[in-house]
Amino acid sequence: MISELTVISGRDKSGNDENFTELTLEAGETISIVGPTGSGKTALITDIELLAQGDTATKRRILIDQKVPDEAIRYNPALKPIAMITQNTKCFADLPVWEFLQIHARARGIQDPGIIADTIEVANIFTGEKITENYKVTTLSGGQTRSLLIADAILIGAAPIILLDEIGRGTSTYDGISIAWSIAEFLHQSEHRPKTLFATHYHELNELENKLPRVRNFHITNKEVGNKVIFLRKLAPGGSTHSFGIHVAKMAGMPPALINRANEILKQLEDQRSSGDIKESLRQLPAQKMQLNIFDVHSQTFDEIRTMLEGIDINRLTPVEALLKLQEIKQRLN
Repeated sequence: MISELTVISGRDKSGNDENFTELTLEAGETISIVGPTGSGKTALITDIELLAQGDTATKRRILIDQKVPDEAIRYNPALKPIAMITQNTKCFADLPVWEFLQIHARARGIQDPGIIADTIEVANIFTGEKITENYKVTTLSGGQTRSLLIADAILIGAAPIILLDEIGRGTSTYDGISIAWSIAEFLHQSEHRPKTLFATHYHELNELENKLPRVRNFHITNKEVGNKVIFLRKLAPGGSTHSFGIHVAKMAGMPPALINRANEILKQLEDQRSSGDIKESLRQLPAQKMQLNIFDVHSQTFDEIRTMLEGIDINRLTPVEALLKLQEIKQRLN
């Protein structure tokens, strides 16, 4: 029986100490980590799943009941007390749902004949797409798969530690928040009292801390420099009120014209939020014509490359010099 899980702080990507000493998760508690793509949420969850001992990029250490986990627990999946479900988790067993769950129940020594139906029933609480026992596991959608595996981890696996990465993703915002909220509530109220940590984009889920007694909010810190946002991958107590989605899109290389347009739309939607009618706000947005150029994606870099190419006399360029120029362009793109 595991009483608590402890995360000993490490360092952010700048090499600075994190804003906490240790984070302890006890039976029945839920930790909500809010932050955008690339901020470091998955790195934290992965550290826990690996039971890291300062051997990952973050230098965090994970203790179970205030002790370093045995090597067997770290490296033997059959002994690891952790169930981790991510947005990319898939099942490759070409079996009906009932048989897939039955194999797991048998492996866990569960004799209760109703456990299969109970697990499917719980899975259907978490997904808007109903699952039946005769569905092939390989035909389930991503949302159905995650819902089934979460229910399986709770009822059949009875995992004392459950890690959920990006719960509620893959559907509309309101549906996603609703699904994530219902999963968090169910885990919080479960008689199995798992220690749960979930990562999410939905800062609206910060409100769970005010609704449920054993939920705590954390966030991944960031630093704003001018118009840029730098994600420090540093865990800190408290919720987050920003999603930074447009900043992430800019970091990913979305063309400046699209970034500017997205900021315009965001401002208009936020200005009209009090009306509560998002569809009407979108109808009132003026159309904007734009034509994207290949050089818009990384404008500064491509401007430099364009200038370089314009200055080359290809009639005087040797094959070796051409290869060197090509190498230089490749390095600039990277």
